[in-house]
Amino acid sequence: MHDTKMRMTLDSFDSNSVGNETEYLNGIINKYDFMIFVKSDCPYSFKLKQLLDTRGIEHHELYLDNHINGPRLQAKLTEMTGGKSIPYVYVKRKYIGGYMQTAELISSGLLDAAAKGIDISQLEFDLVVIGGGTSGIAAALEAAKLGKKVALCDSVQPTRHGTTWGLGGSPGGSGSIAKDVFHRASLLPHDFTDARFFGWDSKPPEEYHWANLSKALEEHHKSVSWVHRKNLREVGVQYINGWARFKDNHTVTVTDPENHEKDITARSFIIATGSRHRPLEVKGEEENTLSVEDLLSLQTFSARRALVIGSCKDGLEIAGILSGLKVDTSVIVRRKILPGGDSCVVERLKKFLEAQGVKFIENVTVLSFIKTGDNIRAEGKRLQSEMYQKPMEFSQRKLSELGSRKSPPPKDVPAEPSREPTQETVTQPSDKTETAKTPENNDSANKTPAGDQKNDQNKKDDEKLASGSGEPGKKDTEGINNGEERVDKEGSKTNNNEDSGDYLDDFQVVVVAAGRRPNVADLGLQNLDIKLDRGTCKIIVNAFDQTSVENIFAVGQVANAMNADVQAVAKKAAQLLARRMFSMSSTKMEYRKVPMLILTPVEYAYIGDTEETAKKIHGKIEVYHNIFTTAKSSLPNRFDNRSYVKLICGPRVPNVGSQVLGIHLLAPNAGEVLQGFVTAFDNCSLTKEQLDEMVGLHPTVAEIFSDLQITKASGAEIGLNVI
Repeated sequence: MHDTKMRMTLDSFDSNSVGNETEYLNGIINKYDFMIFVKSDCPYSFKLKQLLDTRGIEHHELYLDNHINGPRLQAKLTEMTGGKSIPYVYVKRKYIGGYMQTAELISSGLLDAAAKGIDISQLEFDLVVIGGGTSGIAAALEAAKLGKKVALCDSVQPTRHGTTWGLGGSPGGSGSIAKDVFHRASLLPHDFTDARFFGWDSKPPEEYHWANLSKALEEHHKSVSWVHRKNLREVGVQYINGWARFKDNHTVTVTDPENHEKDITARSFIIATGSRHRPLEVKGEEENTLSVEDLLSLQTFSARRALVIGSCKDGLEIAGILSGLKVDTSVIVRRKILPGGDSCVVERLKKFLEAQGVKFIENVTVLSFIKTGDNIRAEGKRLQSEMYQKPMEFSQRKLSELGSRKSPPPKDVPAEPSREPTQETVTQPSDKTETAKTPENNDSANKTPAGDQKNDQNKKDDEKLASGSGEPGKKDTEGINNGEERVDKEGSKTNNNEDSGDYLDDFQVVVVAAGRRPNVADLGLQNLDIKLDRGTCKIIVNAFDQTSVENIFAVGQVANAMNADVQAVAKKAAQLLARRMFSMSSTKMEYRKVPMLILTPVEYAYIGDTEETAKKIHGKIEVYHNIFTTAKSSLPNRFDNRSYVKLICGPRVPNVGSQVLGIHLLAPNAGEVLQGFVTAFDNCSLTKEQLDEMVGLHPTVAEIFSDLQITKASGAEIGLNVI
């Protein structure tokens, strides 16, 4: 992968070429690895130089129209190459073609292969996609529609509780249908309660029948999987039910469910294997806890007390669902609630959840889960604040579970590590320590200086990984809160002795939603030079979703791009990648400019900067905010009758206005509302003045954006605005 941005223009007044055109041309072609012959007035020359600069590809150029012997050199190049148009491109002394051929080779990651003389025409497929989730299907469909021969390999390893799924991704993924419908189910009790205010004589049913929705969801997932297969077949994508493992950068070995193996070859590959919820790896966890996928796939559910470990998007959504279904729910807060959100809005969201009965508990580390009759007892200890901030690290022992294969990886294949995000990478099987750039500027990984204590430990960890023995780093665990000893109405004991620092509490179900880890095990990455982020174990990609191996790309939750975990982001990134690879598109995924939605009882949707981030980046900002309600929420005094909106704007520019830097909305149907502002926000054209001039559609939640006048800086009290 080329990653050095440099352009060197050769001397146009070199008279040595006169009468020695062939010798002169061969001399510079042999001297420079990437040599282009261009003209200053040629549009394709301009496009080529722009492409090389954008990709950061080191190259040397010679302007034929400015050269003292330009016409004869061009005639000789035409004779040597058979090409009749400018530009002429040579890579490693081999003629590649003009702009179109070069652009296609660069976009599909085949430039080095062409320069080495590899006959890619003999390879079976133009593209093989590994992974049948949202992003994998999107990439395969897009490439096939562009006329390419595509195969999609997919295989799902059951969770430890036997949960599986078909094409389309897991039921616990970000933005999954299962979470959406359970979210709707959790809101219905409020609708029943509100009905009498709207003239209906209705009472909430005393019992919720989980099995009814579970059965309907199962049938729906089967239907969706069938539709995906139908869509793939209609555009000519070959679906292969098997796990693909890299043999080299143009070959994968596919193992089907009967353990039959077959090699298939392709010009390019896209890894889209997704991720799984990360376990805590504490005593009793495997048999006594559920992942989000397991929970949402249960056929029946009767628990009345639940513990959710994790307070990011997944944890909050599951807590909202369970509490809405009248389950006494507690949440472990790991470092902070919803780290990516605006702290002011997140605090309001927390209060909404607490009002619904969710308990947030902090500063306790879980040591074990023990089955006690019908309950699961969580035992742990209180953490000091500095200990509480330490990131969790996990052993290598169970990393084979990262993969999606129905059998564990071979014993001679070292599994990749899983840890919290750091700025380091590991390349298998090498023992070199590398440093990953941040996702927005991570075109390559640079070696870190050796010699300090940290690098010594990293080297030891890498040696353990290469040998397949030992556990890299230290092991830490999740936390639970403290309280007073009590016996709850279900009869389970809580013994939170603050003096001794011990904690124990009983629950009927424990859901682990403490982050995700990528499915990278048993992909054969150790056979290639694909670099992984040491902290997250995600595949490092550049701004074009390209890995450290030129013809292999990665999208979705397996890649370390910002916000790639979001389902809608992964799908769009995959489509844009396929277009860049096969249709000369230059559009990249702008990972920073994506809307986010947290499906809590009161939805939280946002796009752009938080107030804290905006202050750091832009300095002087103006924040507009207010609380509001709609008549349909205020009439029954519904739980969501105090919604909140926050608009973050930059300084006013004359004749332009104040650019909107961030939009945050905590309200019913916030996701639907925010979607309408995304296009204007993405184009960096949305201003506060435009919103002021907007005619609000009454009565809707969105109309609040046309009447935001109170600034935080003014100190004015925000009042309830009824719309």
